[in-house]
Amino acid sequence: MVVPVGHTVQLRLRHQDVIHSLFIPAMRFKQTPFRGWKSLPLHSHQIGNYEIACAELVWPRALSHARNSWVVSEDAFEKWMKSQETAAAGH
Repeated sequence: MVVPVGHTVQLRLRHQDVIHSLFIPAMRFKQTPFRGWKSLPLHSHQIGNYEIACAELVWPRALSHARNSWVVSEDAFEKWMKSQETAAAGH
């Protein structure tokens, strides 16, 4: 996940099989979607690399069920978005 610093983004959380719980410890953010999906605001205050974890023990993926989130400058975010558009156009 890549988000621009100083902006509020809407996260759409959904699950298809088991209950997951999005947890970003450094941002003190933890939310669990129930029955379908949930839309939540997330405001990024500081540029950095943040761990995203699932706060539920989800078998069999429990051991590799974490990712990183990057909060970047607006310029870096725009460059990232363009690179994603270019990659999508190539497929």
